[in-house]
Amino acid sequence: MIPRAYRVLLRDRGARRLLSGLGVSALGDGMSIVTIAWLAVRTAPAGRLGLFVGLAVAAYTLPGAVGALALGRYLRHRPARTLVLADSLLRAGFLGAVVVLSARSALSPAAYVALLAGSSLLTSWGRAGQYTLLAELGGEDGRLAANSLASAQVWLATILGPAMAGLLLARIAPGWLLAFDAASFAFLGGQAWRTHTASRSTDEPVDAQAAESGFRLLRRNDLLGLIVLTWFFFFLYGPVEDAPCRSTLPTTWTRTRESSAPTGRASASAPSSRPSLWVRFAAARPVGSCS
Repeated sequence: MIPRAYRVLLRDRGARRLLSGLGVSALGDGMSIVTIAWLAVRTAPAGRLGLFVGLAVAAYTLPGAVGALALGRYLRHRPARTLVLADSLLRAGFLGAVVVLSARSALSPAAYVALLAGSSLLTSWGRAGQYTLLAELGGEDGRLAANSLASAQVWLATILGPAMAGLLLARIAPGWLLAFDAASFAFLGGQAWRTHTASRSTDEPVDAQAAESGFRLLRRNDLLGLIVLTWFFFFLYGPVEDAPCRSTLPTTWTRTRESSAPTGRASASAPSSRPSLWVRFAAARPVGSCS
């Protein structure tokens, strides 16, 4: 039995439109978890594989925090739909440039990191616009339902996305697979721009005098304590999830390549541009399944 709040929300055409865009975009992002790291492996300079992969993954996330702080005076007055569209087009454009350069074998390590960083510059503002649109679509009674449906899509994409990417990498180069992520953001931007809410607050600038500063909120003892606790949880939780995968992946990859040659060395015909079956399986396993 579907709760009434969900039924009311899904009967709204605007809510279905925005949720479809968020779902497709989340799936593209889920696939990019594997795709970006694997393309970094193929693009990394000699002798700096580990450092470059870490740098590429960080470049796809950290600039969003910089953009949240540095671009506040320019973007805090923009409508929610504009923020989602700007973030989506920026990501689609920069990731599309990665696809084009990779297809032409002209993607240098520096260009790869720079394009990933540029694509994530407006991530925080885009997310803020998404949550604002969801809140307006759901209204006072359906706000929880709207956010729960959007969050469920993200978690489902986190499971399916890496698995799909791991399987598709057997036949598709990571550069081309990244094109799906770029297209998914373009789709989200189009869906968000076509979404209109009953309230005009998402189409009008935010009242800066009425809005409370985020830094002022951080000075609240109860909220600051929760943020610090959450930060330490994820700081300590990340290595726990990553350690089993790191200890298993190189071993299975090496054993698979060595088994292809009777002399114990990797065969010259073994494909180096595609992940082996065991590597694809390990890379596609969802977070939490590596233990």
